[in-house]
Amino acid sequence: MKVVGVLLGFICYCLCLHFREDKTFKILQFTDLHFGTADDQTVVAENAVLDYELPIDLVVLTGDQFSGGDFANASMQYTAWYNMVTPMVDRNLLWGFVFGNHDDQGYLTRDEIMSYDQTFPGSISKFGSPDLPGVSNYWHPIYRSDNTSEIVAAIYFLAVGDHGCENDPFGNGCITTEQIAWYQSISTQLSNAAGKPIFSLMFLHIPLTEYVKLWNKETCWGIKGEDTCCPQINTGLYDALAANGDVRVVSVGHDHSNDFCGHFSSFPNLQLCHGRKSGYGAYNSLDHGGRTFLLSLADDGTVTYQTWIRTEYGEIDTQAEHDPRGWGQETCFHS
Repeated sequence: MKVVGVLLGFICYCLCLHFREDKTFKILQFTDLHFGTADDQTVVAENAVLDYELPIDLVVLTGDQFSGGDFANASMQYTAWYNMVTPMVDRNLLWGFVFGNHDDQGYLTRDEIMSYDQTFPGSISKFGSPDLPGVSNYWHPIYRSDNTSEIVAAIYFLAVGDHGCENDPFGNGCITTEQIAWYQSISTQLSNAAGKPIFSLMFLHIPLTEYVKLWNKETCWGIKGEDTCCPQINTGLYDALAANGDVRVVSVGHDHSNDFCGHFSSFPNLQLCHGRKSGYGAYNSLDHGGRTFLLSLADDGTVTYQTWIRTEYGEIDTQAEHDPRGWGQETCFHS
């Protein structure tokens, strides 16, 4: 059964996402740009990675676009955001973003940042339901082509707060049960309309608690250069994704020295990934870059993907295989 966007209340008037004629769709993830310090260097890195990865169908910014506390006033923040999106605007690219824990620690509120971003051509960022925390909770369908309303994939964007999760007011921010219920509602509608789960990706800022166990117990690819910073409370997002069976990749930021991907052997269809620290602001131990996801669409509607890290120097980073040790970090680290 074909899934038609209007049946789900999603009417696309412009800036629609769709597979190319060669049946591919490329996403480039930038994360932790941390504008507010070393902005000129970050813009150079952005430009380089974008040019190496063109053509790109969507850029996803997964939080901490700002180091909010590094700004002296709101005008500086607006200027920094302008400088951040200009590389995408100059290349006529589309982008969407989610908030991280540092974005609204300056002079601009989340509402003000979102409103400003939406003034730029190419932004597909959206205000989420006011009933959900964090502002940037939304989704976008990916259509089979530019002349059809058939949805063949979806992308979810989820926000985290500055800090606090459920009844823990001091720990890392998390995806709340209300946000999980929102995802489940959209996912169920898509699956019911298609008669099967729709291939989906999910982007957010802070890793799920499962990332700790993943590195210790399973084969991963990439680097773990610091403890995983995640919520002490597990709100059940991973279990919800596994139950619905549509989200094939969750990709996060937050941990500047981690870039590994992996999956649990008990559920190999759900990959947990980190992006690559993209900006020069704040700490970093890896070459700056981005994570690419290349989706491929088969004639029968099946979607598969490849992923890699592209550095600002043009290299595709070799992500070494890490064999599980069965021990290591035991609980989420609070940053």
